[in-house]
Amino acid sequence: MKMKILITLICIYFFVMISCNGTTVVYPKLKDTIYFNSFESASDTAGWKGYGWIDIKQDPSPNGGKQSLFTAGGCIIPHVQLDIDQQSEDGNYILQGWIKVLQNGGSISLCIADSAKNISIYSQDTVWTFYQSEDTLFCPADLNMRLEFMSGGFIAGGMLVDQIAVKRVN
Repeated sequence: MKMKILITLICIYFFVMISCNGTTVVYPKLKDTIYFNSFESASDTAGWKGYGWIDIKQDPSPNGGKQSLFTAGGCIIPHVQLDIDQQSEDGNYILQGWIKVLQNGGSISLCIADSAKNISIYSQDTVWTFYQSEDTLFCPADLNMRLEFMSGGFIAGGMLVDQIAVKRVN
């Protein structure tokens, strides 16, 4: 009897520790999602490059964990970018995510690397707003895609982005 109580107490302890911790948000890896990032740590910016400023901020989108990515820049675009590896087959892709503009508008784009073909989401909303591209981007299997973030224009701007996803669609 004492052993059952002990095992029960240990199970309750672990359940409470796991459910109340709240420090790690686990997002399911969906079959059709080829890229997802909620920017929960500095390591989530690995691979991003560009002249624009990037930083992790404690201002998450709804259900977005505890943090988001801040990016800022001026008239030379894109401010930051990330190359996405080639996929094993041709596909059509959409872009979605949350944006909160801090100053002078912003956008996120998905393009075929070194090409003018792209889909974009633009925002001037100063509150967290979810966006999904209206169009799709067709990308052949032998080409890389690139995510690009731009905030501002001739006048520097800044924005927060969170829960960015690139998804394959039929």
